[in-house]
Amino acid sequence: MANEIDAAQFKPKRVLISYSQESDEHRARVRTLADQLCSEGIDAVIDQYEPHPPEGWPMWMERQIKEADVVLLVFSEVYWRRAEGQEQPGIGLGVAWEADLIRSALYEHAHHNSRFIPVLFRATDEQFIMAKLKAVTRYVINEKELDARNPATGYSALYRRITEQPLVAKPPLGKPITLAPINVPIAVGLGHQSSDGTPSKAKGTILLAETTVDVTDFATFLRESGFEVIIPQGFFAGRDLRDEYQAALARAMLVVQVLGLFPFPPNPLFSPDGYQRWQLQQAVAANKSVLRWRSPSIDLTNIADQEYRQFIDDDVVKCDPEDFKTVLLHRLTELATEDRSASRNLFVHFHTRDTDCADDVGGNAEEFGQGIKVALTDQRRPVNESIGTDPVHGLMIVYGNCGEQWVEESIEALKLATDAANIKHNLKPPPRAIVFAKPGIPPLRHRPPRWKEIVANDFPAIANFVKLVKGEGVSP
Repeated sequence: MANEIDAAQFKPKRVLISYSQESDEHRARVRTLADQLCSEGIDAVIDQYEPHPPEGWPMWMERQIKEADVVLLVFSEVYWRRAEGQEQPGIGLGVAWEADLIRSALYEHAHHNSRFIPVLFRATDEQFIMAKLKAVTRYVINEKELDARNPATGYSALYRRITEQPLVAKPPLGKPITLAPINVPIAVGLGHQSSDGTPSKAKGTILLAETTVDVTDFATFLRESGFEVIIPQGFFAGRDLRDEYQAALARAMLVVQVLGLFPFPPNPLFSPDGYQRWQLQQAVAANKSVLRWRSPSIDLTNIADQEYRQFIDDDVVKCDPEDFKTVLLHRLTELATEDRSASRNLFVHFHTRDTDCADDVGGNAEEFGQGIKVALTDQRRPVNESIGTDPVHGLMIVYGNCGEQWVEESIEALKLATDAANIKHNLKPPPRAIVFAKPGIPPLRHRPPRWKEIVANDFPAIANFVKLVKGEGVSP
């Protein structure tokens, strides 16, 4: 859960926003950004806050650029035209003056720019970034999604940049680990240790079905990625590996079969299909996820056994070993996501005047969520009793005929109840949305921060919100 920074230990960053006075809409958009930055502890400066500087605009701007910790440049076609001297004579002189000052500052620090940051309100305006800043990270801002706690927003990335709070922190340097050899029964290696040197809890168990191909590299990669790896004993004629394989299969979340040019020799225990086909049959019968791989360099014409030739070519990933590692992690991420989705809770809170709409919204959320548990709660029961101690992964308030005061009261009650529940589960504040019961209902006079606004029949918007609840982000 995100915490507020202690103001006593935090020196506010001073941020100047340079932009073009091209329209009332653009000025309002810039002011909204500046207001939000100020509300979250950043000393944002725009000319709209000080319309009559006593020293005059040129000296005021020069002083602001020198004193600012960060200068945000809001690039647009108009800004570029004025900054590059392509505007009509006498128009946009302020931007032209600012651009010259900024170029001078960049020239003085040609190979080190930590202050001047390009900002766009439309991604298509990327072409209008000045040449000196084209290689610099830029931020696309949606003025309706100024949520610093939502990592999917451009504003959150910009806020982290300004306040020097990285999204991903480099972990502390740990102790070297001991890696066990892979040619042992039920081999386990996690590649991660806790601070006291004990093995970390594995993310899951992978069964590397025994093969004639060396799997050392794959086993090491999986262990270093935090997974337990099981490799059964080596095959030879007469050895009964069935019990050992079945025990490993019961623990595995994924079975990986690495295939080579040669099959295992015949064994009466696995006739008539052979050991490798038997492994695959057992995994399918146990309803396990299976991933099969072979090198694309294998020449199938060198395989005399036609059945084996087909066996290593059907439903098999054929790619470079390094690419297969990416495929492995993608499949493991999918499996982990399926597990998380099945236990996610979405609470839809509504007034009894909007019951029908709430039922439709909840039904659509369940359909899009594929396993998300949707709970409908209304004003007849206290919110804290409806939520209880269950983790809250998403919140919706249905707004139609209930009135704004009820919505405002519900927002506060839901915040208290969800914070109390999620603290116990070490969860962050969940995604939140206000759902208008039907088109034409006017938006709330004061939409609370971090609450999305969705119309009940806007199915793509509901589907995107459900993706947030599932932890999958928002689809483009």
